[in-house]
Amino acid sequence: LKKEMARTTVIWTTWSMNKERREVLRKSLESLIATAKDAEIFIVDNGEDLDDSKWFLEKTHNKEVACYIRNRYNLHFGMARNQGLKLCTGEYIVISDNDIFYENGWLEECLKVFEEYPNEKIIVSHIDYPTSGMRERYDAGYLGEYKLNMRAGSNCFMMKRKTYEELGGFEVHNIAGTLFTDKLVKKGYLTAVFLQKR
Repeated sequence: LKKEMARTTVIWTTWSMNKERREVLRKSLESLIATAKDAEIFIVDNGEDLDDSKWFLEKTHNKEVACYIRNRYNLHFGMARNQGLKLCTGEYIVISDNDIFYENGWLEECLKVFEEYPNEKIIVSHIDYPTSGMRERYDAGYLGEYKLNMRAGSNCFMMKRKTYEELGGFEVHNIAGTLFTDKLVKKGYLTAVFLQKR
C-alpha cells in the first residue's frame, strides 16, 4: 500500500457462484479499474473459484489493485467489507459489490457532491432504490440538484471516513447492507443520488 493516505479507497467484495456470475464480476472489476485509476482498490474475495483468485492476484501483482484478501470460506459480505475497512486508508470509502458496472466520471461525481456539501449528513451513490414504489416511499427531496433517498445505494456507495468511524462496521448477517443502512438512517444520513438530478 502507499505510505500516504489515498483520497479514496474502494472496497470491492466478491463471491463467484457460477459461470454467469464470474463473467459479471470480471466485467465489474475491469470497469472499476478503468474508471478509478487514482483510487486505492481493495478486493475481498470470499473464495469459491480458484481461477478467479488467480486472476485477482494477477491484478494485484500488476498494481491495478492495492490489496487482495482471500478468505478460505464464504464469510459473507458484511465480514468481507469489515476486513477491507480495517485496512483501508482513504479519506473517502466506497463500498461495492461485484455486480456493479462503472462509467467514466462516477468517482469524480461522488467526490464533487461531498465537496459541494461538506457539512451535510450524506452518503453518495449512482444507484437509486431499485423499485419505483419503494423509491417514492423513501424519497426525501433534493439537496441542490441531487435526489435524496433514505435507503438507496446499499450495494454501491461512497461515505466519508468519519461516517465509518461514527457508525462502525457491518454486522455479520445475511442482510448486512440493510442493517448498515438502518444505522445510517437512525443517525440522520441520507443518500444523495447523483444520476437522479433535477
